[in-house]
Amino acid sequence: MLIFYKIKSPIIQTMIGGLLFFQSSTIAMDAASVGEFNTLLDDFETVNLDQGQWWTKQLLPGNFWIDQIYSRNGQHSLAIQVNSEVRGCGEDCQRNEIRTPPDRRVKFGEEAWYRFSFRIEGDFPTHENTRWVSGQWKQENGRSPFLSQRFDRGVFHIAVHDGDCRVLIAQARGGFEKLGTTIDTRKVKKHAFLANKQAYQCDTDIVIEPGENPLLPNPYKNWVDMTYRLRGGLNGNGLIDIWANNRFIVRVRGSIGHHEMSGPNQYFKFGIYRDFMPGTAVVYFDDFQRTKNKIK
Repeated sequence: MLIFYKIKSPIIQTMIGGLLFFQSSTIAMDAASVGEFNTLLDDFETVNLDQGQWWTKQLLPGNFWIDQIYSRNGQHSLAIQVNSEVRGCGEDCQRNEIRTPPDRRVKFGEEAWYRFSFRIEGDFPTHENTRWVSGQWKQENGRSPFLSQRFDRGVFHIAVHDGDCRVLIAQARGGFEKLGTTIDTRKVKKHAFLANKQAYQCDTDIVIEPGENPLLPNPYKNWVDMTYRLRGGLNGNGLIDIWANNRFIVRVRGSIGHHEMSGPNQYFKFGIYRDFMPGTAVVYFDDFQRTKNKIK
């Protein structure tokens, strides 16, 4: 069965840093087949974090809790905090994250659907051009995430990796770059966007097909509901569809991921991973789902 999402915008086709960027008139989406698939569901309505659902070795004691003030649905959510005392990954780096456990990972290249809600409260920098990641999908290789939710100068954006080439695929209002901007991460590690962009561009076969209204919502002091249809893939066969607050944002096709792999699987991480910043920030996480079936 095919489900069609109409996009009314006209076709646009340009080359940006070796990347083909266009909007298409129709998106055809195969309905996922029904079957057993290591489904994960967590609404965080328990007193304590479910250790069977999450790997917590990078979660810092005293800086996470089941929150009773903010919730997307129900009465609770998971709160993950960083402040000036938190590090977790070196003197210049702050990390406080949960991840899907090793025995419940998904094979890289196998289609999976993810849905979750999140919001950010507290000190949130709007001027610093520094790394901030809240939500990332990684292979078993120690490399950069092949898909990540990022913030730069307070603007929410999403990027994919084709090997060492990072590609901007979606962003909220106020973004400083064009969709399709590429960064060669072998040349620059910490900052997503730089003044001299030409020196850091890279070639990729990634194709971006934005929706009619592709702007991401702002999760600062607001709940945002994210849905991902995800199939990592090398040699041009990767696919990602993204919705935010039930609005179609973008489809991405092409080579998504890294060829170097120490294991066959992928895993999801959520929390705060950023360069050191002063102040206190809390990200709230709720209504997590991972399934093989299409999430409505």
